[in-house]
Amino acid sequence: MKVAEDVRRSRAGVRAIQTGRRLRGTAERRLAPEGSALDDAQRRLNPLQHYASKGIASVDGWLGHDVVLPLIELSKQQRRDSISGGAAEIGIHHGQLFILLALMTEGDERSVGIDLFEDQANNIDNSGLGSRDALEQNMARALVDRSRVDLIQGNSMDLTAAEIVSAAARPVRLFSVDGGHTPELTTNDLHLAEQSLAPGGIVILDDAFSPVWPGVIQGLITFLDEETALTPFGLIGNKTLLCDRSSAATYRSVLAKFEGHFIYREDSLFGANVTILQAPN
Repeated sequence: MKVAEDVRRSRAGVRAIQTGRRLRGTAERRLAPEGSALDDAQRRLNPLQHYASKGIASVDGWLGHDVVLPLIELSKQQRRDSISGGAAEIGIHHGQLFILLALMTEGDERSVGIDLFEDQANNIDNSGLGSRDALEQNMARALVDRSRVDLIQGNSMDLTAAEIVSAAARPVRLFSVDGGHTPELTTNDLHLAEQSLAPGGIVILDDAFSPVWPGVIQGLITFLDEETALTPFGLIGNKTLLCDRSSAATYRSVLAKFEGHFIYREDSLFGANVTILQAPN
């Protein structure tokens, strides 16, 4: 089964959320040594597959394979449904997720990254530590097409959705919200994401259920209590996924393919049916 093979490959190279360490096994031993000619050939042949199975572990961040693989499958479903529009992220840190999103874009789709970067005086809750230099180095190593990437340094409270859509050249289909983790910033960034989203687009919210960042769930509740067309449809690792109501069932069916490979549950969240995936400890 393709999902099973992808899970096996990803477990070899992605740091698990629960341990923060590389998962090791037979698959990892099959990967070419870092920096070898074979490793370089594998990267050039399929940058997305190489990054998801190996390269992502060399980028500082907190992603697990229970986030990486479902997002790749959801992006494939968008392709099947002829949904286009590129990607955006608020709060990049060193680019671990942003690079994955950029590598999932194709053709003339663009990726837009928004971060304070070195302006850390405005990082009011110390959530993440953006570095433009680290991001640029990581993107180059992962073979991200830099000509299709726009980086915006600034506070998302000062941005408009129109500016994001303009940088992306059209509404985006994947939007990660991982900026400031206060209630106000979370609500603001969710509104920016919704207003920048193409029909059938997906919002990826970080840390909504983290006990370290209670502001995120407060911001999400405020956002959902206001008038919005978005609804939760999935919880994968440390990410909460939202989309328009007409797309939710389709995307949940994509996540259901991972039953048997991750901890899997069907439940409800704020009145919406959600599919839950979590890597075992």
